Amino acid sequence: MNNLQIEIETADLETRQKKGGEGSYQVQRAYVHTLNRDGSPKRYPEEIALFPPKDNSNNPIPYKPGKYVLDPRSFRVQGGFLDMSFPQLVAVKV
Repeated sequence: MNNLQIEIETADLETRQKKGGEGSYQVQRAYVHTLNRDGSPKRYPEEIALFPPKDNSNNPIPYKPGKYVLDPRSFRVQGGFLDMSFPQLVAVKV
C-alpha cells in the first residue's frame, strides 16, 4: 500500500494571526510528495502548512524533522462521505 509521504525539515513553528486580528495560531511547514493524474509521482514535493498536535495544556508540539505518512485517524466518515479532519502524522521507521 502506498502512503502519502510527508517530510518535515525543521521543528520551527510559524505564528499566524487569526482573521479579524483576535488571537493567533501556529503552523509547521512540511513537504508532501503528490502524484500526477496518471499516478506517476510529481517531480518535486509541494510545500504545505500543518497544524501541529497539542499537549494537554493546548501548547503546540512541533513534529521532529523526518519522514512521515498520514495517520488513518486523519480521516472520518461524516454524512456518509469520507472526510479529512486535521491531518495527523506518523513517523516512518527507517
